[in-house]
Amino acid sequence: MSNKYAFNCIGDIWQSGGGATVMRGILSNLPKNKNRIIFVSKNVKIPDDISFKSEIVYLNTPQSRLKLELFNQFVMPFILHKYKIKRLVCLDSIIPICYCGKKDLFYQDRMFHFVQLDTLSKKLKTKLGILSLKKANSVYVASKDHKNDICKHLNGISEKIKVVYLGYELNTEDSGPNAIESPQAPYFLFVSVIRPYKNLHGLLESYAKLYQRHGEKIPNLYIIGGYPSGYQGIDEYKDSIMKIIDNNSLQNKVIFKGKQKFAIVEKYLKNTQCFIFPSLFEGFGLPVLEAMANKVPVISSNVHSMPEVGGDTITYFNPDDKDALFDKMEDIYLNGYSSELLQQAYDRSEKFQWKKTALAVDQDREFIF
Repeated sequence: MSNKYAFNCIGDIWQSGGGATVMRGILSNLPKNKNRIIFVSKNVKIPDDISFKSEIVYLNTPQSRLKLELFNQFVMPFILHKYKIKRLVCLDSIIPICYCGKKDLFYQDRMFHFVQLDTLSKKLKTKLGILSLKKANSVYVASKDHKNDICKHLNGISEKIKVVYLGYELNTEDSGPNAIESPQAPYFLFVSVIRPYKNLHGLLESYAKLYQRHGEKIPNLYIIGGYPSGYQGIDEYKDSIMKIIDNNSLQNKVIFKGKQKFAIVEKYLKNTQCFIFPSLFEGFGLPVLEAMANKVPVISSNVHSMPEVGGDTITYFNPDDKDALFDKMEDIYLNGYSSELLQQAYDRSEKFQWKKTALAVDQDREFIF
């Protein structure tokens, strides 16, 4: 009898965003196992630190999201049957529904929040996502809050949902002294793919108030991250962001750096006066953990999973209070930040380890503390 099991990672698994970071973190930290297969699209390059621990099978998959979902549902079951896969782990929000083996799902979707159902692809993804939650044997989520959120909307699946916290590893890449640009301090920092629910508009409105009160001497605000192409309403949102900047004369104070490699992001993190994460929804909130691990002050919204990540070691604000973020930013600007709190946040960040995340998923169990 075959004891092969597999990770289904077809599509562009190295794209920007939290989902790709989760895939990298798990795949890179899996223990070596000759019985494990990782299915990937043929246009994806798998690094040596992943490929030497598992068998890699490259598949000729379509490029468009809609066709890829159809491939996953109607072609993938035959491939899995061919390789006699007994357990399939999907590091995405959708499983091959009709596959008859054991199916485990790492669920990261936001379909119950900020959903735009105006395209066929998004309608299909939502329907398949709900079916995937119901059909999966185990569902892994990155926070207790995300588990509770799913259980509010779907009955009868709480027993199979396992909380698996994500991890962080400090960058050890030696890029040389001049390979990475040095940001000009002091500055505030925002890092994220820019979507409306990330609440960059709320951050800019609070920053504008700080500028109106204290003038040019306040730290600049660096924005690292790009606008996702094809995302519903993103062009209008980008226009609204630029309008806030123009109306408040912030053109020389708000600096967009676009998408950056993580080595550069980490350098900006290490040198910022404060990392600000105003998101309105997160299944986990990896950037908060990254900032904690780099020993920098953090201001985060207090909604959903963020308190699970930061505990009582970072500063929170209520995003429903229009003055709350401004008050926290002004306090750090005027009074600084507790070094004791920074150390506590760093100590807490060390509990979140990708090796523990990967092992939990590999062994079908929880990782919480």
